[in-house]
Amino acid sequence: MPAHEPGLDEPQRLELQSLAQRIPLHAGRGGIFILTASSDRTLRAVEDELQRLVDPIKLVALPNDPDDPLMVLRGLVEEVTFDPAQVLFTLDLSKRETKDFIRTLVALNLRREYVPDFKVMLLVWLRPNQYERFQDMAKDFWSFRSAVARFDDAEPEP
Repeated sequence: MPAHEPGLDEPQRLELQSLAQRIPLHAGRGGIFILTASSDRTLRAVEDELQRLVDPIKLVALPNDPDDPLMVLRGLVEEVTFDPAQVLFTLDLSKRETKDFIRTLVALNLRREYVPDFKVMLLVWLRPNQYERFQDMAKDFWSFRSAVARFDDAEPEP
């Protein structure tokens, strides 16, 4: 049996396995996966283990564009030849300042159709304290979600 990533407890590993089973079901169709992690350590552990579990699908981080990440994604799709069924783009919003976070939510909400239209898969990282604001301010984007998974530690990093 393969070793588990340090820092993930049993409920987190089970949540991760459930998520890893759902992701390939959206390959070639598109999907939005919204995840929370209360620490950078947990976020990295989940991404590392997720990459192993969904192989051959590759996790690819979107450039850190604070205003319009889906427009960046559209540019990548139109300029680069790749099989969208083999790529899971990641967008880390966990460190965005409030002003940038809100601008990003507005842009995600406006361009939500890019995900199914371009048949891409997008994983969005949030901190637990951003979760409700995300739901409230990007309701239409939220309604397009394929799965939500929470990887919250008992005691978050300062």
